[in-house]
Amino acid sequence: MNQLEQFACQHRLRLTKDECGDLMVCAKLGHIYEHGPDVLGVVFSESDRYSNKILLARRRQLLNAGLKLHQAGDAESILLFDPANTAQAQAVIHAAGARKKRRQTAGQLLNLRKAPEKMPLQAPGNEAVVADGPVGLSASPEGSVSSIPIG
Repeated sequence: MNQLEQFACQHRLRLTKDECGDLMVCAKLGHIYEHGPDVLGVVFSESDRYSNKILLARRRQLLNAGLKLHQAGDAESILLFDPANTAQAQAVIHAAGARKKRRQTAGQLLNLRKAPEKMPLQAPGNEAVVADGPVGLSASPEGSVSSIPIG
């Protein structure tokens, strides 16, 4: 398990792969990636959803938290941090807007196990629900399709 996988597991973050197949943690304002053996990086990139002021404010916020500026553009930036430093890690997760994995409660897991019983169309061997009445499809002149009883 590499450094980024350990970091994502420790902080319950979602890991994805980019176009090259490299692991990264997607975030609202950019992504977190493995920059070196003991160093992770956070990339802030421009988007249509967020203004440059937000990206610059987040850069200043992380510089004040002790991250090292690796590369800076107009609004884009790459900052490096030590994943073992919990203060820096929490600051990066918050500033970048990284998405955490949701934890399911025991009740939610129980409902997932009961799901086939609650949804009779998907329960194995339950043909009675599918064939309980004649229903056909009709096309209207506008091109939409609706179900109507046949009979």
